[in-house]
Amino acid sequence: MLSTTNIVLCFAVVLGVSAVPGQLRNIITDSSRLWANGKVPVAFDVSLDGSMKEKVLAAMQEISFSTHANGMPCVQFVPRTQEKDYVVFTSVVYGSGDSLPGRLGGVQYVHLYRDAAKADIMQLIMYLLGFFFPYAWAIDPSKPTLTPKYESVSIPYKVSLSKYDILNIQREYKCGIDNGNKIDLLDGTVSYCNFEFDLCEWTQLTDDDFDFQRMKGPSPRSNVTGPMADYSSGTGYYVYAGAQGEHNEDARVISPVLNAGEYCLRFYYFLYGQDIHKFRVNTRVGDRDTVLDSLEGNQGGSWHTYSKDITMNTKFQIFLEAIIGGTDNGDMAFDDVYIFRGRCIA
Repeated sequence: MLSTTNIVLCFAVVLGVSAVPGQLRNIITDSSRLWANGKVPVAFDVSLDGSMKEKVLAAMQEISFSTHANGMPCVQFVPRTQEKDYVVFTSVVYGSGDSLPGRLGGVQYVHLYRDAAKADIMQLIMYLLGFFFPYAWAIDPSKPTLTPKYESVSIPYKVSLSKYDILNIQREYKCGIDNGNKIDLLDGTVSYCNFEFDLCEWTQLTDDDFDFQRMKGPSPRSNVTGPMADYSSGTGYYVYAGAQGEHNEDARVISPVLNAGEYCLRFYYFLYGQDIHKFRVNTRVGDRDTVLDSLEGNQGGSWHTYSKDITMNTKFQIFLEAIIGGTDNGDMAFDDVYIFRGRCIA
């Protein structure tokens, strides 16, 4: 029988940059407690809402990309399939207690408060990788086991990983040393829109037939083929393309211009009805458009996840396109659009 370990977010402390001189390091050195080949299988409990799941994914993405060494990933977070040792992220209202850092064998549950901040999530993920909490097992609570090495250095996770955290992970997971990939995926370098106030940096195109609508709550045809609510909260906004009166027509929205590089596009979509035609994901470079994916047919009355790795060697834009079928029976919507730097992790 698999063992079960629980890690509950019950206090908001942050990890120090390096060990206090003369004391133990801030990461475990027992190789049996590290994740094999740096791969951490993960799953998400249904209690975790969409917005919290995206925070966790963004934190994982940041850690994974920042710790790349010599062009190769050092630690990776992968969807759990049949692995015996894996991590499940869940949501709780309150709780207490903590566990040992690193891989413990069997399933390990990480319980997140619903309003957990980036600092908290980063801390717990680093704990899973083998980092200690700063006051863990200190004989004298007034003397943390970990402190910032220099006064001018920001404590990690309030901003992003420090170079010392990156080097510690690379050293313990034997990836080689390379801190040239340090990023902060939640500081504005990620394009994210939940459409609560407007379309953010996305723009309605004028070379289409009709416009998408921002919608809150049940769509006009929610009793037939439209969404009942948005994806992440159930009370927010989403972007809707209703079929009624728009037969064989299309609506398009386009992203801001993105620099050349590697990106992960992630969003949630809703395609429901027997006459769903196509929902397409496209790139635009100048006046040249390329279809990356075409989602077709009835997907049922629920939201689904879309993620796609996109690598471009020149500036480009992404545009999303709903192409309506020949009848009223087929509504489409999308919500919570993210553009991360680096590759998708789930």
